[in-house]
Amino acid sequence: MAAVRNNKFTVYNEDMGAFRASIFFCIALFIALALSGCGASLSTRYDLADKVAQDTRAQGGLYKEVIHASPFYLTAYLSAVPMQANALNADTSHMGRVYIEGDGLAWVSKTRPSLNPTPIDPYALRLAMADIYADRVYLARPCQYSNWDKGGLCPMKYWTTHRYAPEVVAAYSAALNQLKAKRGWTSIELVGYSGGGTMALLVAHGRNDIASIRSVAGNLDIDAHSRLHEVDLMPYSINPANFAADLARIPQNHFVGGSDPIVPVAIARSYAQKAGRSECIQIAEQMGVTHGRGWIDIWPRLLQKPFSC
Repeated sequence: MAAVRNNKFTVYNEDMGAFRASIFFCIALFIALALSGCGASLSTRYDLADKVAQDTRAQGGLYKEVIHASPFYLTAYLSAVPMQANALNADTSHMGRVYIEGDGLAWVSKTRPSLNPTPIDPYALRLAMADIYADRVYLARPCQYSNWDKGGLCPMKYWTTHRYAPEVVAAYSAALNQLKAKRGWTSIELVGYSGGGTMALLVAHGRNDIASIRSVAGNLDIDAHSRLHEVDLMPYSINPANFAADLARIPQNHFVGGSDPIVPVAIARSYAQKAGRSECIQIAEQMGVTHGRGWIDIWPRLLQKPFSC
């Protein structure tokens, strides 16, 4: 998640007329260069996610599936459903663990959004692959790796001003409902990386089946984050810190990089302060770890950290 300026964007449909054919090649070239401007083409980013998920050293790898959660198609990578999840015993409790990706390549500069938010490196997917928990699922963010059901390209607003909009939260909740029904879950653990931590908190609000929440370098207070980096607030997105008190009953471990200038520990502390006194919220600063470096190696150990309530 980069600190970005979230101004409104207007798309102008110019009448190119007779010039359309002559400049078509230039437009196509510009798009290709923009998509690869940060060192990885779109196809390379797709291939990397498939490669990471197919690492057979990690519990046999994860298989790919696209979940329709209107108006989005959310790309998922899933473990095979454990046998106990298929048990017909209604008294059997079975929990799923869901990893939510960060904002990905949302911006190519502080003021210029990318043309596609698919991550250059799917960091939440790497966290999921470092996890030995049997029943785990990775969910990409809207417009990453997949499209939406309105036809054409995903609107840019869903990785800029509206990345945490109510309809995005509703789509994730619908996806969780589908996963819960298909995989026999009775409860869900949420793990969010960066902006995925934001989404984990927002999705948890209003549900009664969330067993716990973990965030890694999570932006838990988007208003505090915007003010810290002196960029525009996101009025079309929901700030999870506004519901911190309501979420305070859910066990939460929030891991913050001690060397992370993008989402420093002050953001998590701002969220915790708004939650009030709660035994369930823990903030654990990891010294020497940055926003996108150092987490994978220590993740198995961090998963062993107990919740405090």
